[in-house]
Amino acid sequence: MKDHRLSTLQRCCCALILIWVLAGCATLPASTEPQVDPKSTQTPPPTLQATATPAFSATPTSTAAPSPTVTPSPTATPFVCREFQESVALLVEEIYLQPLKAELDQFTRDLCQDGYQAILHPVGSETPQEIRGYLQELYFEQTDETLAGAILIGDIPNPYLQIRVDYLGDRSPRYDELISLWYYSDLDGEFALSDDYQPLDGQEPLGEPIFDIHPEQMEWEIWVSVLPPYLGDVNETVSALERYFKKNHAYRVGEIDLPRRYIYVTHYEATTQEDHDEFVYHLLEGNLNWSALKGDGEPLLFFNSEPGGLSEMEGYQAISEGQADVAVVIGHGNVGSVLKINNPWLEANQMQTNFLWTHSCSVGNLDNQYNILSQITYHPHSLVLFTSGNTCDAGGFGINQNDPGTTTLAVELSQGATLGEAILKLTNTPLVNNSARNPELVFGPKIYFGDLTLRLRGVKP
Repeated sequence: MKDHRLSTLQRCCCALILIWVLAGCATLPASTEPQVDPKSTQTPPPTLQATATPAFSATPTSTAAPSPTVTPSPTATPFVCREFQESVALLVEEIYLQPLKAELDQFTRDLCQDGYQAILHPVGSETPQEIRGYLQELYFEQTDETLAGAILIGDIPNPYLQIRVDYLGDRSPRYDELISLWYYSDLDGEFALSDDYQPLDGQEPLGEPIFDIHPEQMEWEIWVSVLPPYLGDVNETVSALERYFKKNHAYRVGEIDLPRRYIYVTHYEATTQEDHDEFVYHLLEGNLNWSALKGDGEPLLFFNSEPGGLSEMEGYQAISEGQADVAVVIGHGNVGSVLKINNPWLEANQMQTNFLWTHSCSVGNLDNQYNILSQITYHPHSLVLFTSGNTCDAGGFGINQNDPGTTTLAVELSQGATLGEAILKLTNTPLVNNSARNPELVFGPKIYFGDLTLRLRGVKP
């Protein structure tokens, strides 16, 4: 049997992971992505290509998304879930409560059907400290620690952390300031501002409040996800959230039925047949594998390999054609793009997958209203119900004490865990002892978009 442990490609894969996680993220050519400042909230909208395909079809087919009618509440009496095992907090910016009344009512009923009590909480002028205090009270006092998670809907205040970014080799560590929902997930951890805190490079803090004291290990009590504002406009956001909750309901009742398997897309380039074979090995059995998610068919692997007859671009086409319900897109990104998926691509193609995993840099930076994860979640061409990324130029899935992080996620999901349960298992499993993969670097920037109570279709807990 071939020994892969000391192969050139093994070292290349490890280096590739560290480059993605630690070295910041390269941008794509200016002609293929919007040029935006990831820390600006006033960025003008990107220039869009003309739509090359018809508007998203509401006609159900094997690959197109249905557009179900949201059923309004039959009476004026608020729905009460009588039987449930866990609770989910829905923190909704006040301005969206009335426009989304029917959608929130249906979503509450859907959650109850799956064993969750939805706790609706309007958010007005609360601070991050007050929001965390509310979640602490819910978890520790009101729900007896059965609060599974929270979905932040609308413009909910962001907490900011200052973290240390360590590198392997001779590079000096640096510090970064970033949005981190860790503050809302770790409900008994200590977060504070030290007396000797210094803003980066003598600048003003990225945001308020800013914390540079935080727990050394990840021990999240709850998962937290976001459904943020869209394109900086209330009306656009209402329409986007209406679309999201409609496709969420459609998935739950079986009206969205994509093939149960996964697509893997990356920009890695194999120049020889040996490179090709060894990279496939790492994707299927090594520290890059998601093989437990293969479902009803073999995984579809796409990377640039002339010897193997594969290309990265074929992967985007497979996603557009709806060939799998899970897509893993791994590689460079910025606030406007995940590899080659950007706004012009969304305008010209269908985003036909339900769960999109990525760890690309800055793709979920909520300080920029045009961040690509918001566009992927809300675009009329998109069937995506969940996606992931980072809020700054750092991240990754990490190598924990049991498995590569990707394996942990894939196994948990394949065994019936919800997205939130799988993410908590990944996050709370200690990483291997390696300063370049410290928890605050790997999980501090993590951000999750959508509904984390969902499971893979047809997989029972």
